[in-house]
Amino acid sequence: MLNCGSATPLRTEIQEHLKQGKSQKEIVEAFVAKYSKVILAAPTTQGFDLAVWLAPFAALSFGLVVVYFVIKAWTQRNPAVAGFASTRVIPDAYRDKMEKELKDLG
Repeated sequence: MLNCGSATPLRTEIQEHLKQGKSQKEIVEAFVAKYSKVILAAPTTQGFDLAVWLAPFAALSFGLVVVYFVIKAWTQRNPAVAGFASTRVIPDAYRDKMEKELKDLG
């Protein structure tokens, strides 16, 4: 960051390395040796750091697969209420009485 409290000393240290004629790779290696991998803006693509890069994509892929199968299961499920309602029949006596009352209302 531009105005970070640790930025000024780090920039000074980088300038000193550049004056010594070190390459960018050598400077990065020196910083990693001095401050550990925490100093890097992004993890490397080796060893455990590779897992750090891949884990979010694997988790997202897994989540999308789970969502797909849940939606598929929901859309293929037959509602039990619909099957029950279609087997019920109103007896003729009640149907005639309902029709008569509806005609009387209208």
